[in-house]
Amino acid sequence: MLTLAAFLALAFQPGASPDPVEELPTGPPPSIQIVRLDERGNLVTQVTVPVTVTVEKAVTRIVDGRQVVEKVAVTETRYRAQEVTRSGRGLIVTDLAGKKFDPKEAARLLAKPTLVAVTSDGKPLPSGYQRLFVKGTLVLTLPGVSEVPPIAPPAPPLPPPIPAPRRG
Repeated sequence: MLTLAAFLALAFQPGASPDPVEELPTGPPPSIQIVRLDERGNLVTQVTVPVTVTVEKAVTRIVDGRQVVEKVAVTETRYRAQEVTRSGRGLIVTDLAGKKFDPKEAARLLAKPTLVAVTSDGKPLPSGYQRLFVKGTLVLTLPGVSEVPPIAPPAPPLPPPIPAPRRG
């Protein structure tokens, strides 16, 4: 996961044409991730995870007509970076045009944390999505990996409201 600013910096090219999209994207959209390859060839991805913490906050209340400052425990969600490592076996690294990099070149390009597009269905990046990225963006394809979230079934309809009893 990325911050919105990082996504916008990578995804939208300055001076991009506002013309209608010539080819609509097909398939699932790629995810934008910060990745690197470690010395063993494993793919290390930086992810942002939510963490629930309890913090103490000072709250001013009025008690018996006086302002009193009380300390109250409040639950908050904070976010922290975490690295997730998975096997780099079968990893395919390409440029936007689909030119594959050999494993040594891919290791050199991904030696330090790099912002990349990752296909979520194990297939090359569809051309309809390619126009969203700047030239030089690396595309990672992990065969057999699907990161497409399952679609939740729609919620059942709410029952009609029950009218209040009439007084009379």
